[in-house]
Amino acid sequence: MVARFSGAVVLLAGWGALMLPSLQAGLGDPERAWPSVVLVVAGGYGDKICNQGSGVVVAPGKIVTNFHVVEGKTDIRILPRGKQSQKEIRAYLLRLDTQRDLALLGTTADLPVIPCASAESIQIDSFVHAIGYPGGSHRMTSGRIRGITTRGNCLHVQTSAELNPGNSGGALVDESGCLVGINTRTVHYSGETLAENEAIHVREVMAFANFDVRHQPSGNRHIYGSYQPSSLPRNPFPWT
Repeated sequence: MVARFSGAVVLLAGWGALMLPSLQAGLGDPERAWPSVVLVVAGGYGDKICNQGSGVVVAPGKIVTNFHVVEGKTDIRILPRGKQSQKEIRAYLLRLDTQRDLALLGTTADLPVIPCASAESIQIDSFVHAIGYPGGSHRMTSGRIRGITTRGNCLHVQTSAELNPGNSGGALVDESGCLVGINTRTVHYSGETLAENEAIHVREVMAFANFDVRHQPSGNRHIYGSYQPSSLPRNPFPWT
């Protein structure tokens, strides 16, 4: 009996060894999005202090960031690895959307494009990760999607993933490293003790950049999650 039992253990262990690589290969890796997330530094003539945020490569030569990162600035530079970058890459404005707080930058640099999550895969309670360059250094924080809401005619993803100054314009990604949204700000709601960190939904981002997200759901937008339309923001600042 002992011999048979031991043999069964060895056999199971052997199967586990055979199955482990395939299981690991199927696991998502949010860190694969890092090469597509850059540090954005924006300044102007005579500026002693520059704006600093993050950006995401959504197409060859095209980077999306927040409008408030580049607002009023004429000298925009990209650092692909943050403070560790060996050189700065010049970028230029292609398009702005002040209502959705989005800016599209152009560059001649060859940077990897981030894959996009399908709109229907973005569900409440899913794990997400915020990637950006707070303080100029890369950082990833994790949390869950707490709500999907429309405000100001723009679809937002509310998340418990921590956002810090410098995360503006960075990527909110799923477990596979696919883009869920562009991190934008922390919102404090009236009557609520907890703040919600928000990202602009990938559907809005790609529509702004003139690219489509596959399998976009049709129909009207709705409010999801715990917050209702009557829960107006008390203080949408500070920008992150």
